[in-house]
This record gives sequence, structure tokens and C-alpha cells, in this order.
Amino acid sequence: DAKINRYKEGHKFLDLVTYLEWIMITVTILSAASMSFETPSNRVIDQPLLQITEYIFVIFMSVELTLKVFANGLFFTPKALIRDFSGILDMGFFLISLIYLCWLPRSVPANSAAQFLMLLRSARPLRIIILVPDMRKVVYEVCRGFKEILLVSILLVVLMFIFAIYGVQIIGGQLARCNDRTYYKQQELCRGTFWRELYVSKMNVSGADPVMLVPRVWANPHNFNFDYIGSAMLALFEVLSLEGWLEIRDIIMDRMGPVSCS
Repeated sequence: DAKINRYKEGHKFLDLVTYLEWIMITVTILSAASMSFETPSNRVIDQPLLQITEYIFVIFMSVELTLKVFANGLFFTPKALIRDFSGILDMGFFLISLIYLCWLPRSVPANSAAQFLMLLRSARPLRIIILVPDMRKVVYEVCRGFKEILLVSILLVVLMFIFAIYGVQIIGGQLARCNDRTYYKQQELCRGTFWRELYVSKMNVSGADPVMLVPRVWANPHNFNFDYIGSAMLALFEVLSLEGWLEIRDIIMDRMGPVSCS
């Protein structure tokens, strides 16, 4: 029974799409994999193997579109290829690939037609979403849930705004320090210049460290502050992204005390 159930599950999975679509899914995956090997110094025109995969994709897609046109028509039939949005995308991917294969640009200057063509061509893996019905359903449900996603995003921004206001009121303007440790917390004396040691190596070497004359500067931490609502929102977004939040925590604890981090 277990073997029969596994067989039925496998058959049900394979029955999601037709054999032609399975072939096109495989060809599209191979084509996308070959695109990942392309670099500015390793274009399709420079590698015969990449050219072969490009030709295979264009040939198989031309056969697929020809069969679909013969079966369903192109314009005026009930199931015409162009009447479906996925069919329009398929035609677009085919024309883009055909133009690229005929052109095969060696150099891609910025803001050029070749760059725009490469941008459109990079969307080729989206064909997998078109070919697999269940993936189309997932995209459709995500689009349907856009309203709820937007409401959750608005709620998150409102909560961030509340804490940003709190941060500006509590620690705004109190994170700035002087780069001269002698006048670390004395803004009125943080003027002029001072000799600063340059630590060339962390090794314990003999001799004095070199020094350089630098101006005294009273400034906030280099990547965040709570002086304004915009910079506070940006700092909170960085904390929520879990990138750099340790640095923010350590600086606030060092300059405001552990109570401000609770």
C-alpha cells in the first residue's frame, strides 16, 4: 500500500503539467543555469557551450509556441495565445531571446540598448512560474493578499514611528561625542586640533606609534543618530533588519547607560 501511495503521489505530481511543459521547464532551468555563468568578461559569444544552451532554448521555445498556435490559434480563437497574459509573456521571452541570439553583444555599455536587452533577458526564469499552475496560484494569492500586506506594513511603520518619537525625545542630541578622548564629553572645549596616534599594527612592536595632527570634531556616531525623526526611523529599521543592531546597542549603553537600552 505504501508503494502504491508513493506511486500515486508521484503520478499526481507529474500530472500537474503536460509532458511538453515538463520539457520546457527543464530547458528553462538549464538555460537559467547557463546564464549564471555569464560575466562581463565571459559573454555568450565567447563560450560555445553557452551559445549551444541559448540555441537550444530558442529552438525548443519556437517549437512550443508553434504547437500552441496550431492548437489554440494566435489572435481570434477562444483560447488564442495572445489573449492570455502568460502567452504574451511567452512571446515576449521568445522575441527577446531571438533578438539576443541574433545580436550577441560583446560589450554592454551603461544605459544602452544592449543593457536594456540584458535586463529583459534576465527575467527568463519567470517562465517557470508561467509553466507550473501551482506556482501561478501562489503568485495570484500573494497579489490578492497585497491589501493585507500593505496594512501590516503600515502598522509596522506606525509602531516604528512611535518608538522613533520616543528615541528623539529621550536620547536625541545626546549621542554626539568629541573625537579627542581628552574632551570626550565637553562640547565647548572640542575645538582646534590635536595629535592623534595611528595604530599601524596590533602587534607589540618597539618604538613609538606615529602621530598625525587632526581637527577636533563633535559628531554623532558615523552611521546613526536620534537627533531627527528621519534618522531615528532609519536606525530603528536597521535594528529590525538585525543588521548592525549590536553596534547601536553598544553605543547607546556606552553613552547613555544600560537603562536607555532596556
